[in-house]
Amino acid sequence: MAIWDIFSKKKITATKPLQSVLPMAGPLGSAVSINRGIVTWQGADAQSFVNDGYCNNDIVYSIVKLITDKARLAPFSVFKVINEPAAKKYKALMSQPEKIKNWKDVLELRTKAFEEYTGDARLNELLKHPNDEDSWADVVEQWCAFKLVTGNSFIYGRLIEGGANQGKPLTINVLPAQYMAIIANVEVFPPQVAGYQLYFGKLWSFKKEEILHDKYFNPQWNITGNQLYGQSPLRQHLEL
Repeated sequence: MAIWDIFSKKKITATKPLQSVLPMAGPLGSAVSINRGIVTWQGADAQSFVNDGYCNNDIVYSIVKLITDKARLAPFSVFKVINEPAAKKYKALMSQPEKIKNWKDVLELRTKAFEEYTGDARLNELLKHPNDEDSWADVVEQWCAFKLVTGNSFIYGRLIEGGANQGKPLTINVLPAQYMAIIANVEVFPPQVAGYQLYFGKLWSFKKEEILHDKYFNPQWNITGNQLYGQSPLRQHLEL
């Protein structure tokens, strides 16, 4: 899912509610009442990835910090696609930057594919001030770190409810991935995300369109939707 998906108003198709509860271990406890879908489980203790795999492991901490320090330096701007074939080629090249031999040609391709877009003041403002505490570089750092450690990043866009910017985020915050749960509709195949929950002091519920979920591939499918979570790169390390 691209970051721009959360910035624009999306049409959400309702799915048939489920009135079941999935008993589970972890921060949500064993008896969480929900109104729609079932609360899924990440399939591993995400808190251990944070506490043991990252906070108490100087090697992993240093590697993750090295990556996030580089990521937060990248300048972000809003661009509009002006040449679709060139844009696709550019994205394909950038998906494997280690194979690029001539960066000058890549920069020329980017100029051909995109132009800077200033027609959405709200979108441009979010890249300067995503919330009251963080810069956009801070958001990128948190986004990347949670994904590297837990396999998942959950970015919350508090949506504007009225006016010219209705449906666009008022603020952007990265949520603690180790405390997040996905509510899944398992009456369809494949199971689909119906919403999200966060247990932090109390239970917070989020609509599907309020959360951007970035994740790694997870091949471990089950009938309750475990595959909707990303698999942590630290999983094999902690299980050895």
